[in-house]
Amino acid sequence: LDLAFVSAPDRFPANIDMRMLSEEPMLFVCRPDHHLAQRDYVGIPELADEELIGFPHEFGLRRLVEDAFSAAGIASRTPYEVAVDYSLAAGLVRHGLGTIFMPAGEADRFPDLHAVAVRPALGWTIYLASAGQAQIGPASAKLVELLLASADATTTP
Repeated sequence: LDLAFVSAPDRFPANIDMRMLSEEPMLFVCRPDHHLAQRDYVGIPELADEELIGFPHEFGLRRLVEDAFSAAGIASRTPYEVAVDYSLAAGLVRHGLGTIFMPAGEADRFPDLHAVAVRPALGWTIYLASAGQAQIGPASAKLVELLLASADATTTP
């Protein structure tokens, strides 16, 4: 395996080159009739009683959310787990089974739900993981170059 897209806020293995490709804010997503839906932002401690829909424990997004709750001195309550399928998760939110944290780009796909900023802000970062340039083939090296150029183009105003 020459390349991988990784979201691992706390894992940077030795001998693996990790380069940031993108970062976007995580948002608290709920139904329009949720008591926090009309807020400009919500603090993590205010979410202590929320029943969250989450991803499996080994996923970077799950660790990101759990770390934020832990830093606030509380434990997250995640009675529902889904595979990485935001459409399925959005359906569960629509049916009142819980709320979820989503990257802003994903939350935008569900205009019938409300996305609320979180304080302190949570950033979801995607990295390109690879072996050193000398250890990957020419095609993979070219792909790295194109991905990094594309990432730079989207972050440069």
